Amino acid sequence: MNQFNLENGVAAIRVSSVRQGTEGDSPEAQKEQLEQFARSHNIKLVKTFVFLESASKLNQPMQEAIDFCKNPKNDVQLFIIKSIDRFTRGGATPYDLLKNQLEKYGVKLVDIYGIISSTKVNTLEHLGVKYVWSEYSPTQKIEFLEAERAKDELRDIMSLIGIGHQDVSFSITCFNLFISITIRLSTHPITHSSITNFCPNHSAHNIS
Repeated sequence: MNQFNLENGVAAIRVSSVRQGTEGDSPEAQKEQLEQFARSHNIKLVKTFVFLESASKLNQPMQEAIDFCKNPKNDVQLFIIKSIDRFTRGGATPYDLLKNQLEKYGVKLVDIYGIISSTKVNTLEHLGVKYVWSEYSPTQKIEFLEAERAKDELRDIMSLIGIGHQDVSFSITCFNLFISITIRLSTHPITHSSITNFCPNHSAHNIS
């Protein structure tokens, strides 16, 4: 059963690095998933945004797509993402700020896994009244937890590589390489020489 009825949507795709963009959760793979979701839910995609950058920094890449949706001339009702970690890795606070921008303009944030919901529950509905404090989102807690999980995951990646926040893309690229050598060399410890072989530019990024 379709949850949406002939609504216009924007698809937003994000990958953190060139390597992820070509080998991992690629823009093409995300695009295919979002387009399939739109077809199955009777949504017309009016524009697709693709961002090849980290979403952990102060200036969130998704802001450009959000600004497009805020323009009433574009007539957008839905903002579609694959998952919360594709939307932002800044944690619960940036996630909430970005989502609230959309809601203020009547645009619903939607993920293909169904974690995000725009449903509101009024605890005083039986009395026929509503206040700001009496209305809440049943899925807000899990959305915030997922946003924090995405942030924690990024921190763990950076800690594993041992570099600064400004080198997030390089960190994620090397992390993907570590996954490969861990599988191939599972019976041997990953040494500094292993890092040198698979991340030849590590010295410039202070990996130790």
